[in-house]
Amino acid sequence: MHQKYIKKYRLIGKNRKKRGLTLIEIALVLAAIAIIMGILYSTISTDPLDKAKILRVKSSSQTIPILLENYEFENPSLDEGASLEILSKRNPENPGYKPVKKDAVSDPWGNFYHICRDEYGTKQICSYGKDNEMGGEDENEDFILTDESSWPLWLSGTKKEDG
Repeated sequence: MHQKYIKKYRLIGKNRKKRGLTLIEIALVLAAIAIIMGILYSTISTDPLDKAKILRVKSSSQTIPILLENYEFENPSLDEGASLEILSKRNPENPGYKPVKKDAVSDPWGNFYHICRDEYGTKQICSYGKDNEMGGEDENEDFILTDESSWPLWLSGTKKEDG
């Protein structure tokens, strides 16, 4: 008798038509969609142009000191305030020097980096930011190329909190 009872309910289960999704199935689909949206949002939340600027500065922080050292090995040392534009020009006094491309010694906004001094008096490579003037905030903030601790918040990939 026990087997008849089991067979009877198996038949009922096979003949039952599915009417739609259960509440749990809908909740799981919505949760999966929310997770995917969160991942996508976090991936694209930073403007691609900002990411390009950040990458350019990080790359320049490694290459420009080497370019400057090579220049100063063959030419007179640059003084404070000097523009690194000179690295992109031919030197008639030193015909063996090969100038670099202007992009190689300019910041993300096309302004040339320049020589400055840090708080300890050490010669550094600096940018005046987007406006190319001393001082400023956000993209206009000055920073020392070779000292990441002086970089503005936007350059570290984070946004400034309001308040």
